[in-house]
Amino acid sequence: MLHKLLPLLSAALLIALVAGACQPSGPAEDAPLEEVAVDGGPTKTLTVENDPQGSLPQQEAGLTGTLPSNFPQDVPLPLPASITDLGGLNENRYVEVSVARSVDAVRDEMHGLLRGNGWSRAGDGDYRSADGRTLKVSVSGDRNGSTLRIGYDQAVRGQP
Repeated sequence: MLHKLLPLLSAALLIALVAGACQPSGPAEDAPLEEVAVDGGPTKTLTVENDPQGSLPQQEAGLTGTLPSNFPQDVPLPLPASITDLGGLNENRYVEVSVARSVDAVRDEMHGLLRGNGWSRAGDGDYRSADGRTLKVSVSGDRNGSTLRIGYDQAVRGQP
């Protein structure tokens, strides 16, 4: 009878060995990770040194961004402010700035700043300088922040 059970016992032993060999022997040890220190690397600074359109440096502390070189120097901006958009090549030039004050506060401040620099009101949002230059000032937004858009015309001064 042993000779009849021997193949069965051999098969059972073989199955047990194969099943035991396929199971993991325990949790694998993770190799320690290499630590590498990384600095910020070189920084890039944008300049307008060779810019054919050029630009003016920041007029005062509190202005983020650079005004175009053809922006009238006698037009003050409410500060602090951030330049958000520029446009118009030959006509309909404009600058947009973001100001963290209400529309009414920015509108009133801008009116006072322009009057203090010799600009007179020529209509709703329109201003004129003594030498005939014009500005179109509009303010949009809400009580938490405003976008001030200043449209300016340099053609009167003979600039392209």
